[in-house]
Amino acid sequence: MAVSRLKCSALNKMFNQGTNDEFCTSPAILQNPLLCAALLRIMKLIKKSNYRIVIEPKTHIFGIELSEETQKRDLRNMEEQIKRHVDNIGYISVQYDTEETCSHCGLGWELSEDDTDKEFPKGCPVCCQDAIDEWKAAVKSGT
Repeated sequence: MAVSRLKCSALNKMFNQGTNDEFCTSPAILQNPLLCAALLRIMKLIKKSNYRIVIEPKTHIFGIELSEETQKRDLRNMEEQIKRHVDNIGYISVQYDTEETCSHCGLGWELSEDDTDKEFPKGCPVCCQDAIDEWKAAVKSGT
């Protein structure tokens, strides 16, 4: 267990009974870093809350990624099974991560955030020329 030297030295000063640092010795509890850490835990209260169960379904079978539709279907089936077999459920939701990529180059989707560069006005994609051209054409046509 890692304990900050600053915290241990603060405890040393607090528990040191001598009047002159030159002749003072630390109590045995503060000479051992593990015991010092235990003392710090006594002072710090940890409250755990917002307990929940997280279920992550398989997204790959034999190295093959399941399609988005298959994953959604599996999650709906799991949700139905949980509701049927488990009492006291407060809330069930399907959550997912979103990854935005460019349809032209496959890089992460990133937009210009300011108007300092005339080639890349605010809101213009910055990943590849095809995306820039498509964005400029859409801006010109008003869509």
